[in-house]
Amino acid sequence: MKQTRFKNSPSTISSRDSPNLATLPLPFDNLTTSLTIENNTILSTVLFNASAAANYTYSSLSIRGNPGLRLQAAAITPRNTSDKLTPIFPWPQQKMASMVFSGKFDNAFFASFVDLWNAKDAKDTKARPAVGERFVLVESTLVREEFNCQGLNGLRRKGVFRGEYSCQGGTVEVENGVARNGMESWLWEFIGFVVWLAWV
Repeated sequence: MKQTRFKNSPSTISSRDSPNLATLPLPFDNLTTSLTIENNTILSTVLFNASAAANYTYSSLSIRGNPGLRLQAAAITPRNTSDKLTPIFPWPQQKMASMVFSGKFDNAFFASFVDLWNAKDAKDTKARPAVGERFVLVESTLVREEFNCQGLNGLRRKGVFRGEYSCQGGTVEVENGVARNGMESWLWEFIGFVVWLAWV
């Protein structure tokens, strides 16, 4: 079957305040800057390009205020050669600047992100997403008591989320020896040592 190529794929997609939008298809090969899906009152489905040509490398992601939307995600998004759309959310496998979530997100959705980092197979860990400036899960509106931030908090301690971090209103610190504001802690210690030498 011949594949369709979307040569004019937008670098940025923004869907905000659309009261009549029930399904949002994103059949693009490339999405390189940002994806924003906010305040769409009846949106229930987002469809992503499942073709082998799809390349989602956006650096900014915001999904919030969509009360009817419940996304699925997988550590490795299924790809095929028939250009069909899939409801499986693709995690960009690279460093990102910002991720903000609020809505019907369960443990399984974020477990797929955690799995990308905890995978023992080297083939699965060559390109893993990280967030440099901001990661915020405002609130999961399913059953708050059942949502567990443990997996995400573990990645925070490893330095996967190096800037602002919040999960369900709570936060944890990056572990010593891992990272501080995007710089390795040993580098900060070296800078401090040089400053100390300048004063003695």
